[in-house]
Amino acid sequence: MAYAFRLYVDSARCYVARMWYIRKSLRNKNIDYRKGRYFVTIQVARNKYLLGAIVGTQCVLNELGKCVEAELVNLPLKYPELRLGPYVIMPNHVHMILDISPRDTNKENHLSFLVGRFKGVTTFIYGKLKSEGKVPDIG
Repeated sequence: MAYAFRLYVDSARCYVARMWYIRKSLRNKNIDYRKGRYFVTIQVARNKYLLGAIVGTQCVLNELGKCVEAELVNLPLKYPELRLGPYVIMPNHVHMILDISPRDTNKENHLSFLVGRFKGVTTFIYGKLKSEGKVPDIG
């Protein structure tokens, strides 16, 4: 772990004005994330079973899980460079294969951009359902 901070000197006093954590990137610098096929896993915060439950040998999705699935299926409609491969939604995580076609408009870290958009919209849906009392608080 690394921390960065800004040190200010004022007359005879020194103080730290800002301190933030510097996280090492997990991205491989040799991979072009603007195109390619990627296996992505996204886990629910604190490993909570928010998307459904296991009944026998089946995962039965609840309302939030069905909304997550709908957003996942609609993601290629919003971003035509994306093709969604096989996916599995479990009570506390989602597995998916994303196939990104090369386009001039793709960002340098396009995979992160697309996953971030998916996580953002599903987090918004979670917040809406939580305020309606339909899903528990992650805590």
